[in-house]
Amino acid sequence: MRVTVPVERRRVRCPECGALVTAPGGSEEAVARKAPGKRVRTEAPGMADESDDRPRARRLPGRRATYAILAGAGVLALVCACAAVLVAIAPLRPRPPAVAGGADPLAAPNPPPVPESPTVEPPTAPNPPAPEPPPVKPPVAPSLPPAPELPSVEPTAAPVRGPASRPKTPPNPLDPLHPYLVLDANGHTAQVQGVAMTPDGRRVVTASRDRTVRVWDVTTGETLRTFRYPTGPGNEGMVQALALSPDGRLCAAAPFPLDLGQAGRPALVTDMETGRVVATPKGHRNTVTALAYSPDGRFLGAGSGDHDISVWDARLWKPVGLLRGHSAPITGLSFSPNGLRSVSVAANRTALLWSGDRTQKPFVELRDGDHQARSVAWSPDGRTVAVGNHDGTISLWNPDGTLRKTLTGLRNDILNLAFTPDSHSLLQCGVAPGALNRDRFACTIIDAATGEERSRFEGHTNLVSAACLSADGALAVTAGGNDHEVHVWRVSDGSPVQTLAGRGRAGWTVGWSPDGRSVAWGNSNARGATALERAFELSELRFAGPPNGSYSGAVLTRGGRTLELTPNREMAIKNGSRTELLYRDTELSTSNSVFCFTWLPDGRIVVGSQFGLQLFDPDTNQIVRSYAGSTDATTAIALSPDARYFATTSGDMIIRVWRVDQRTPVLSLFCAGSDWVAWTQEGLYAASPNGERLMGWQVNTGGATGLGTAYSAAQFRKSLYRPDVIGRVLRDGGAAAALERAGVAGADGLQVARLLPPAVALTSPSGLGVSPVAGPKFAVKASAQSVGTHPVTALRLLVNGRPYGGASGVHTVAAPRLGEVRADWSVELPPGLYNLAVVAESAVSRAVSPPVGVQVGGPTGDERPTLYLLAVGISDYPGPMKLNYAAADADALARAFKAHGKGAFRAVEVKLIRNKEATRGAIEQGLGWLSGKMTHRDVGVVFFSGHGGRDEKGNLFLITADVDPKNIAGTCLPGDAVKRKLGGTPGRVIAILDACHSGAAADRPTHPSATDDLVRDLVSEDYGIVVMSSSQGWEYSLESAVVGQGFFTAGLIDGLSGKADTNGDGFVYLNELATYAAQRVRVLSDGSQNPVTAKPPSIRSFPLSKP
Repeated sequence: MRVTVPVERRRVRCPECGALVTAPGGSEEAVARKAPGKRVRTEAPGMADESDDRPRARRLPGRRATYAILAGAGVLALVCACAAVLVAIAPLRPRPPAVAGGADPLAAPNPPPVPESPTVEPPTAPNPPAPEPPPVKPPVAPSLPPAPELPSVEPTAAPVRGPASRPKTPPNPLDPLHPYLVLDANGHTAQVQGVAMTPDGRRVVTASRDRTVRVWDVTTGETLRTFRYPTGPGNEGMVQALALSPDGRLCAAAPFPLDLGQAGRPALVTDMETGRVVATPKGHRNTVTALAYSPDGRFLGAGSGDHDISVWDARLWKPVGLLRGHSAPITGLSFSPNGLRSVSVAANRTALLWSGDRTQKPFVELRDGDHQARSVAWSPDGRTVAVGNHDGTISLWNPDGTLRKTLTGLRNDILNLAFTPDSHSLLQCGVAPGALNRDRFACTIIDAATGEERSRFEGHTNLVSAACLSADGALAVTAGGNDHEVHVWRVSDGSPVQTLAGRGRAGWTVGWSPDGRSVAWGNSNARGATALERAFELSELRFAGPPNGSYSGAVLTRGGRTLELTPNREMAIKNGSRTELLYRDTELSTSNSVFCFTWLPDGRIVVGSQFGLQLFDPDTNQIVRSYAGSTDATTAIALSPDARYFATTSGDMIIRVWRVDQRTPVLSLFCAGSDWVAWTQEGLYAASPNGERLMGWQVNTGGATGLGTAYSAAQFRKSLYRPDVIGRVLRDGGAAAALERAGVAGADGLQVARLLPPAVALTSPSGLGVSPVAGPKFAVKASAQSVGTHPVTALRLLVNGRPYGGASGVHTVAAPRLGEVRADWSVELPPGLYNLAVVAESAVSRAVSPPVGVQVGGPTGDERPTLYLLAVGISDYPGPMKLNYAAADADALARAFKAHGKGAFRAVEVKLIRNKEATRGAIEQGLGWLSGKMTHRDVGVVFFSGHGGRDEKGNLFLITADVDPKNIAGTCLPGDAVKRKLGGTPGRVIAILDACHSGAAADRPTHPSATDDLVRDLVSEDYGIVVMSSSQGWEYSLESAVVGQGFFTAGLIDGLSGKADTNGDGFVYLNELATYAAQRVRVLSDGSQNPVTAKPPSIRSFPLSKP
């Protein structure tokens, strides 16, 4: 018997051209097997086999969710800017008493982005009067201030509040072993404060309030390295400013200091090659808020919240000048071409032009009528000083301080200005209050003499917070958006080159399913957007179906009293005709913003605001408890149906579940595309295979003036990966109870600080750059040092991210003991360029050394690798297992690689196994062929299109053509055999699995599926395999007569043909292909199939075709 469900045709946006198209559907039907492990076919109208009694796949209806929620409104641009400055410029002086529960009234998290509201404007004065109150709107995202806007002020005392729970003693940020939670979604998770580009135009450097500086590859869009600054439980480490030396060798950044600046308030200057801090210029009485190098690289200027500018000799790191004259924090700085003069702008919107002798008096104030200065730039030819103004004008000044001209007609509040190298054009950007979406965040290149627009870029979705131009003036780099993205685009025509962004998204709405087992959220930051878009089952640990109208959110009415949000972002209670203002702190009235709230059954209120999350008693008007754990503004709250928990979402992209009586979250969830990770405060976690690297911990190994070290959750898999516990946390009331149920005495022995990995490094070859090696045979040596109480147990050598010698390349320590362990390997590699690294393991965790480059032999001429493709496609399964297009998929992919791969590879060799030929023995022989052919410099692709399944024990098998359904284990290819074969294959290997169980999610999350474990193992350092799966584990992999292929194969082939070349460089890289194929499949399947790609972090993206 089969079940047939018609699929509606839907109009969707094509990822290729942006046009609205009709996805395959209509009378077409999706065919699905009820038994696990079946690939599914989708047939065109009139082509269904009426004798086929197989069940048809059901598509979930696309319902939208509604629920009660409160988020930002137009006035947020004002209040968030005030909050940001109070944090960034708080002087080193006695602080006011903390609110009950341990919250610091000045410890504001980074501000959320500008909401889609035409009433939003950045602040117009340091302490402006309250604007005309706009009408209260349904959930609208909070706003993001463009730059600090307030002078340093002495905070007033906090009001006295009622009793509160006493927090635990906060951790010491200077403790080099205390771990702090960090996210790493391959991009920034908070506002980008500064951007720069290396002189060769190949790298972009970005600084963010997420406490990192990232170095990006412009070609691939990937992060090459991350500098993590000393962090703590509050705002410590949030980077306020960035400057790159003209030669690209040094990166100066200004993080918020540790311990309230008691160790100083320095800028940290890092060597871009070594990753080591080489200088810490300090002396300011407040946080550094602006940085700039002189064009000749001789000087570094640092503007501060103390209103002063210090100038440093950038070779000797000695102060050479102190400029005093501003009366507000410095927000921008630019040097003249010879480095002897400078121009600056402050938060009170005044610009000063400084004399060459660096006296403590400004040369002249650049005042152009009523225009308020926001940004400054000095032209490379030295003839023009440009000042961008709040009202969209640009004032052009002569170096002697006389006004030459004012450019008008621009709509932006000009937060960023930069001259092209020829001084003929200007890049200007920021935000245009009141403009339509396309114009609101546009960046333009204008004629520096006339203001005439020459080109335009409209790719930003929110305020543009930072901008720069490449050394040759060909490229612009601009930062800003709802998801903190950075865009690289061509100055000549505004065409995009690359988007530098992570995979996480900020949350604006949240809700609970009626049974309390799932949370849902929305990522849309559009005016009036209230829809829940995605859902996750917290007990089953997998994505749920689209949330519907049954999901609930905040409880706004109780006993005739209704919670309301005032136009000034304060909370009020309406009782009949009377409205009473609540939750108002005198010291925060101009800076704190309430975003959301909910009643609790006992009559208390949980309030989410710019400064975090608090429990409030409306009868006494007092804060009862301040919750700890969120690092950004809380934008939405939802009370669980049984009122045991409440869920929040925030600008830091994390969904948290809380108990009212517990100060820290019970459970946290972070999702990035199809990947996810959930964890407890103790460090226990569960994750999709690629999700293990989204979250981790940082320790301040460099102290207050050095860089920190970050460890991903994947490095603690042996000890902290506990999906059995995570799936029970809400049911049992917390991690401790869930651990006890699982038979573990408690979480004390599982704390991250006790499980830190070994310190490991290569000792030979070593050093920076690329080390030459004369012959094919050479020795590699490494050293590992135990950390804490766990000795080193094994070391493994990696070559280009793959284990050298397979299992035989592991150096096992016979008698592990605390201290240092050394190992060496005799390596033989063909001529070419390689990256070497070493993995060091203990019984509880592992670490990977920094890579070292080696050039074996001399130049070989053609440095391109050879591609070896093993393509397996099985359509002719016995009986009802038959498929239509699996064999054709293997044929088509082989043709695509042969046709389009020649430019990327020296040669393309293919072994094709189809239909009846694809027995277990034949596939094993094919894997042996691949292993025997490849060298460490080559690329291998294994493609399997067919069915996947499990035996009665849950073990994964690839279903072969000679399958005996009653004896899967005896006739099909085990996943473990695939793992062993690929693990011993040299070179870079990609496994492409187009079968319905090729996804990574567990069917029974408390007992992870075999597929989950297979993919998790393959992408680890033990195997180093890139895995591209056609679907998530609970989805079906579809094929259709409409495209004549499986949807996933169709996406891959289209991408290899050139449609995935998003940066237009003529090559299709691995990451480009994965992104394009996933988007294409979602369109073809109407969202019912979502491909997943998992890649080891040690393997960089590389070309797969040159169409």
